[in-house]
Amino acid sequence: MVNSLQAQLLKTGLVDEKKLKQAQRAKKKAAKTAPAEDTGKAIAQARSEKAERDRQLNQQRQQEAARKEREAQVKQMVENSKLDRSGGETPYQFVSKNKIKKKNLLTEKSSNKKCKTKM
Repeated sequence: MVNSLQAQLLKTGLVDEKKLKQAQRAKKKAAKTAPAEDTGKAIAQARSEKAERDRQLNQQRQQEAARKEREAQVKQMVENSKLDRSGGETPYQFVSKNKIKKKNLLTEKSSNKKCKTKM
């Protein structure tokens, strides 16, 4: 199956059968090697894209870890700076002249572990 240009060149005598077959072999060989070069480029491009995705994913993970670390530090600071209010004032609400009033009572622990209230 010779294409029309090759057939015309063969009829005019500008090329012979041997040169024609050699050109066809070269064309087939070039067609086989061209995809190999393209796959090499595709592989290199895929590697670079994967490296970029991995770098972005790693950066996101580091940011998430840093955020969690800051949250843990804040939580620890809050826990460490809490005040013990067990021995402090206790609110007491009562009714006086049809109004609800609130008074803070100081509770003191005595030596026999009973709470005394003062008004």
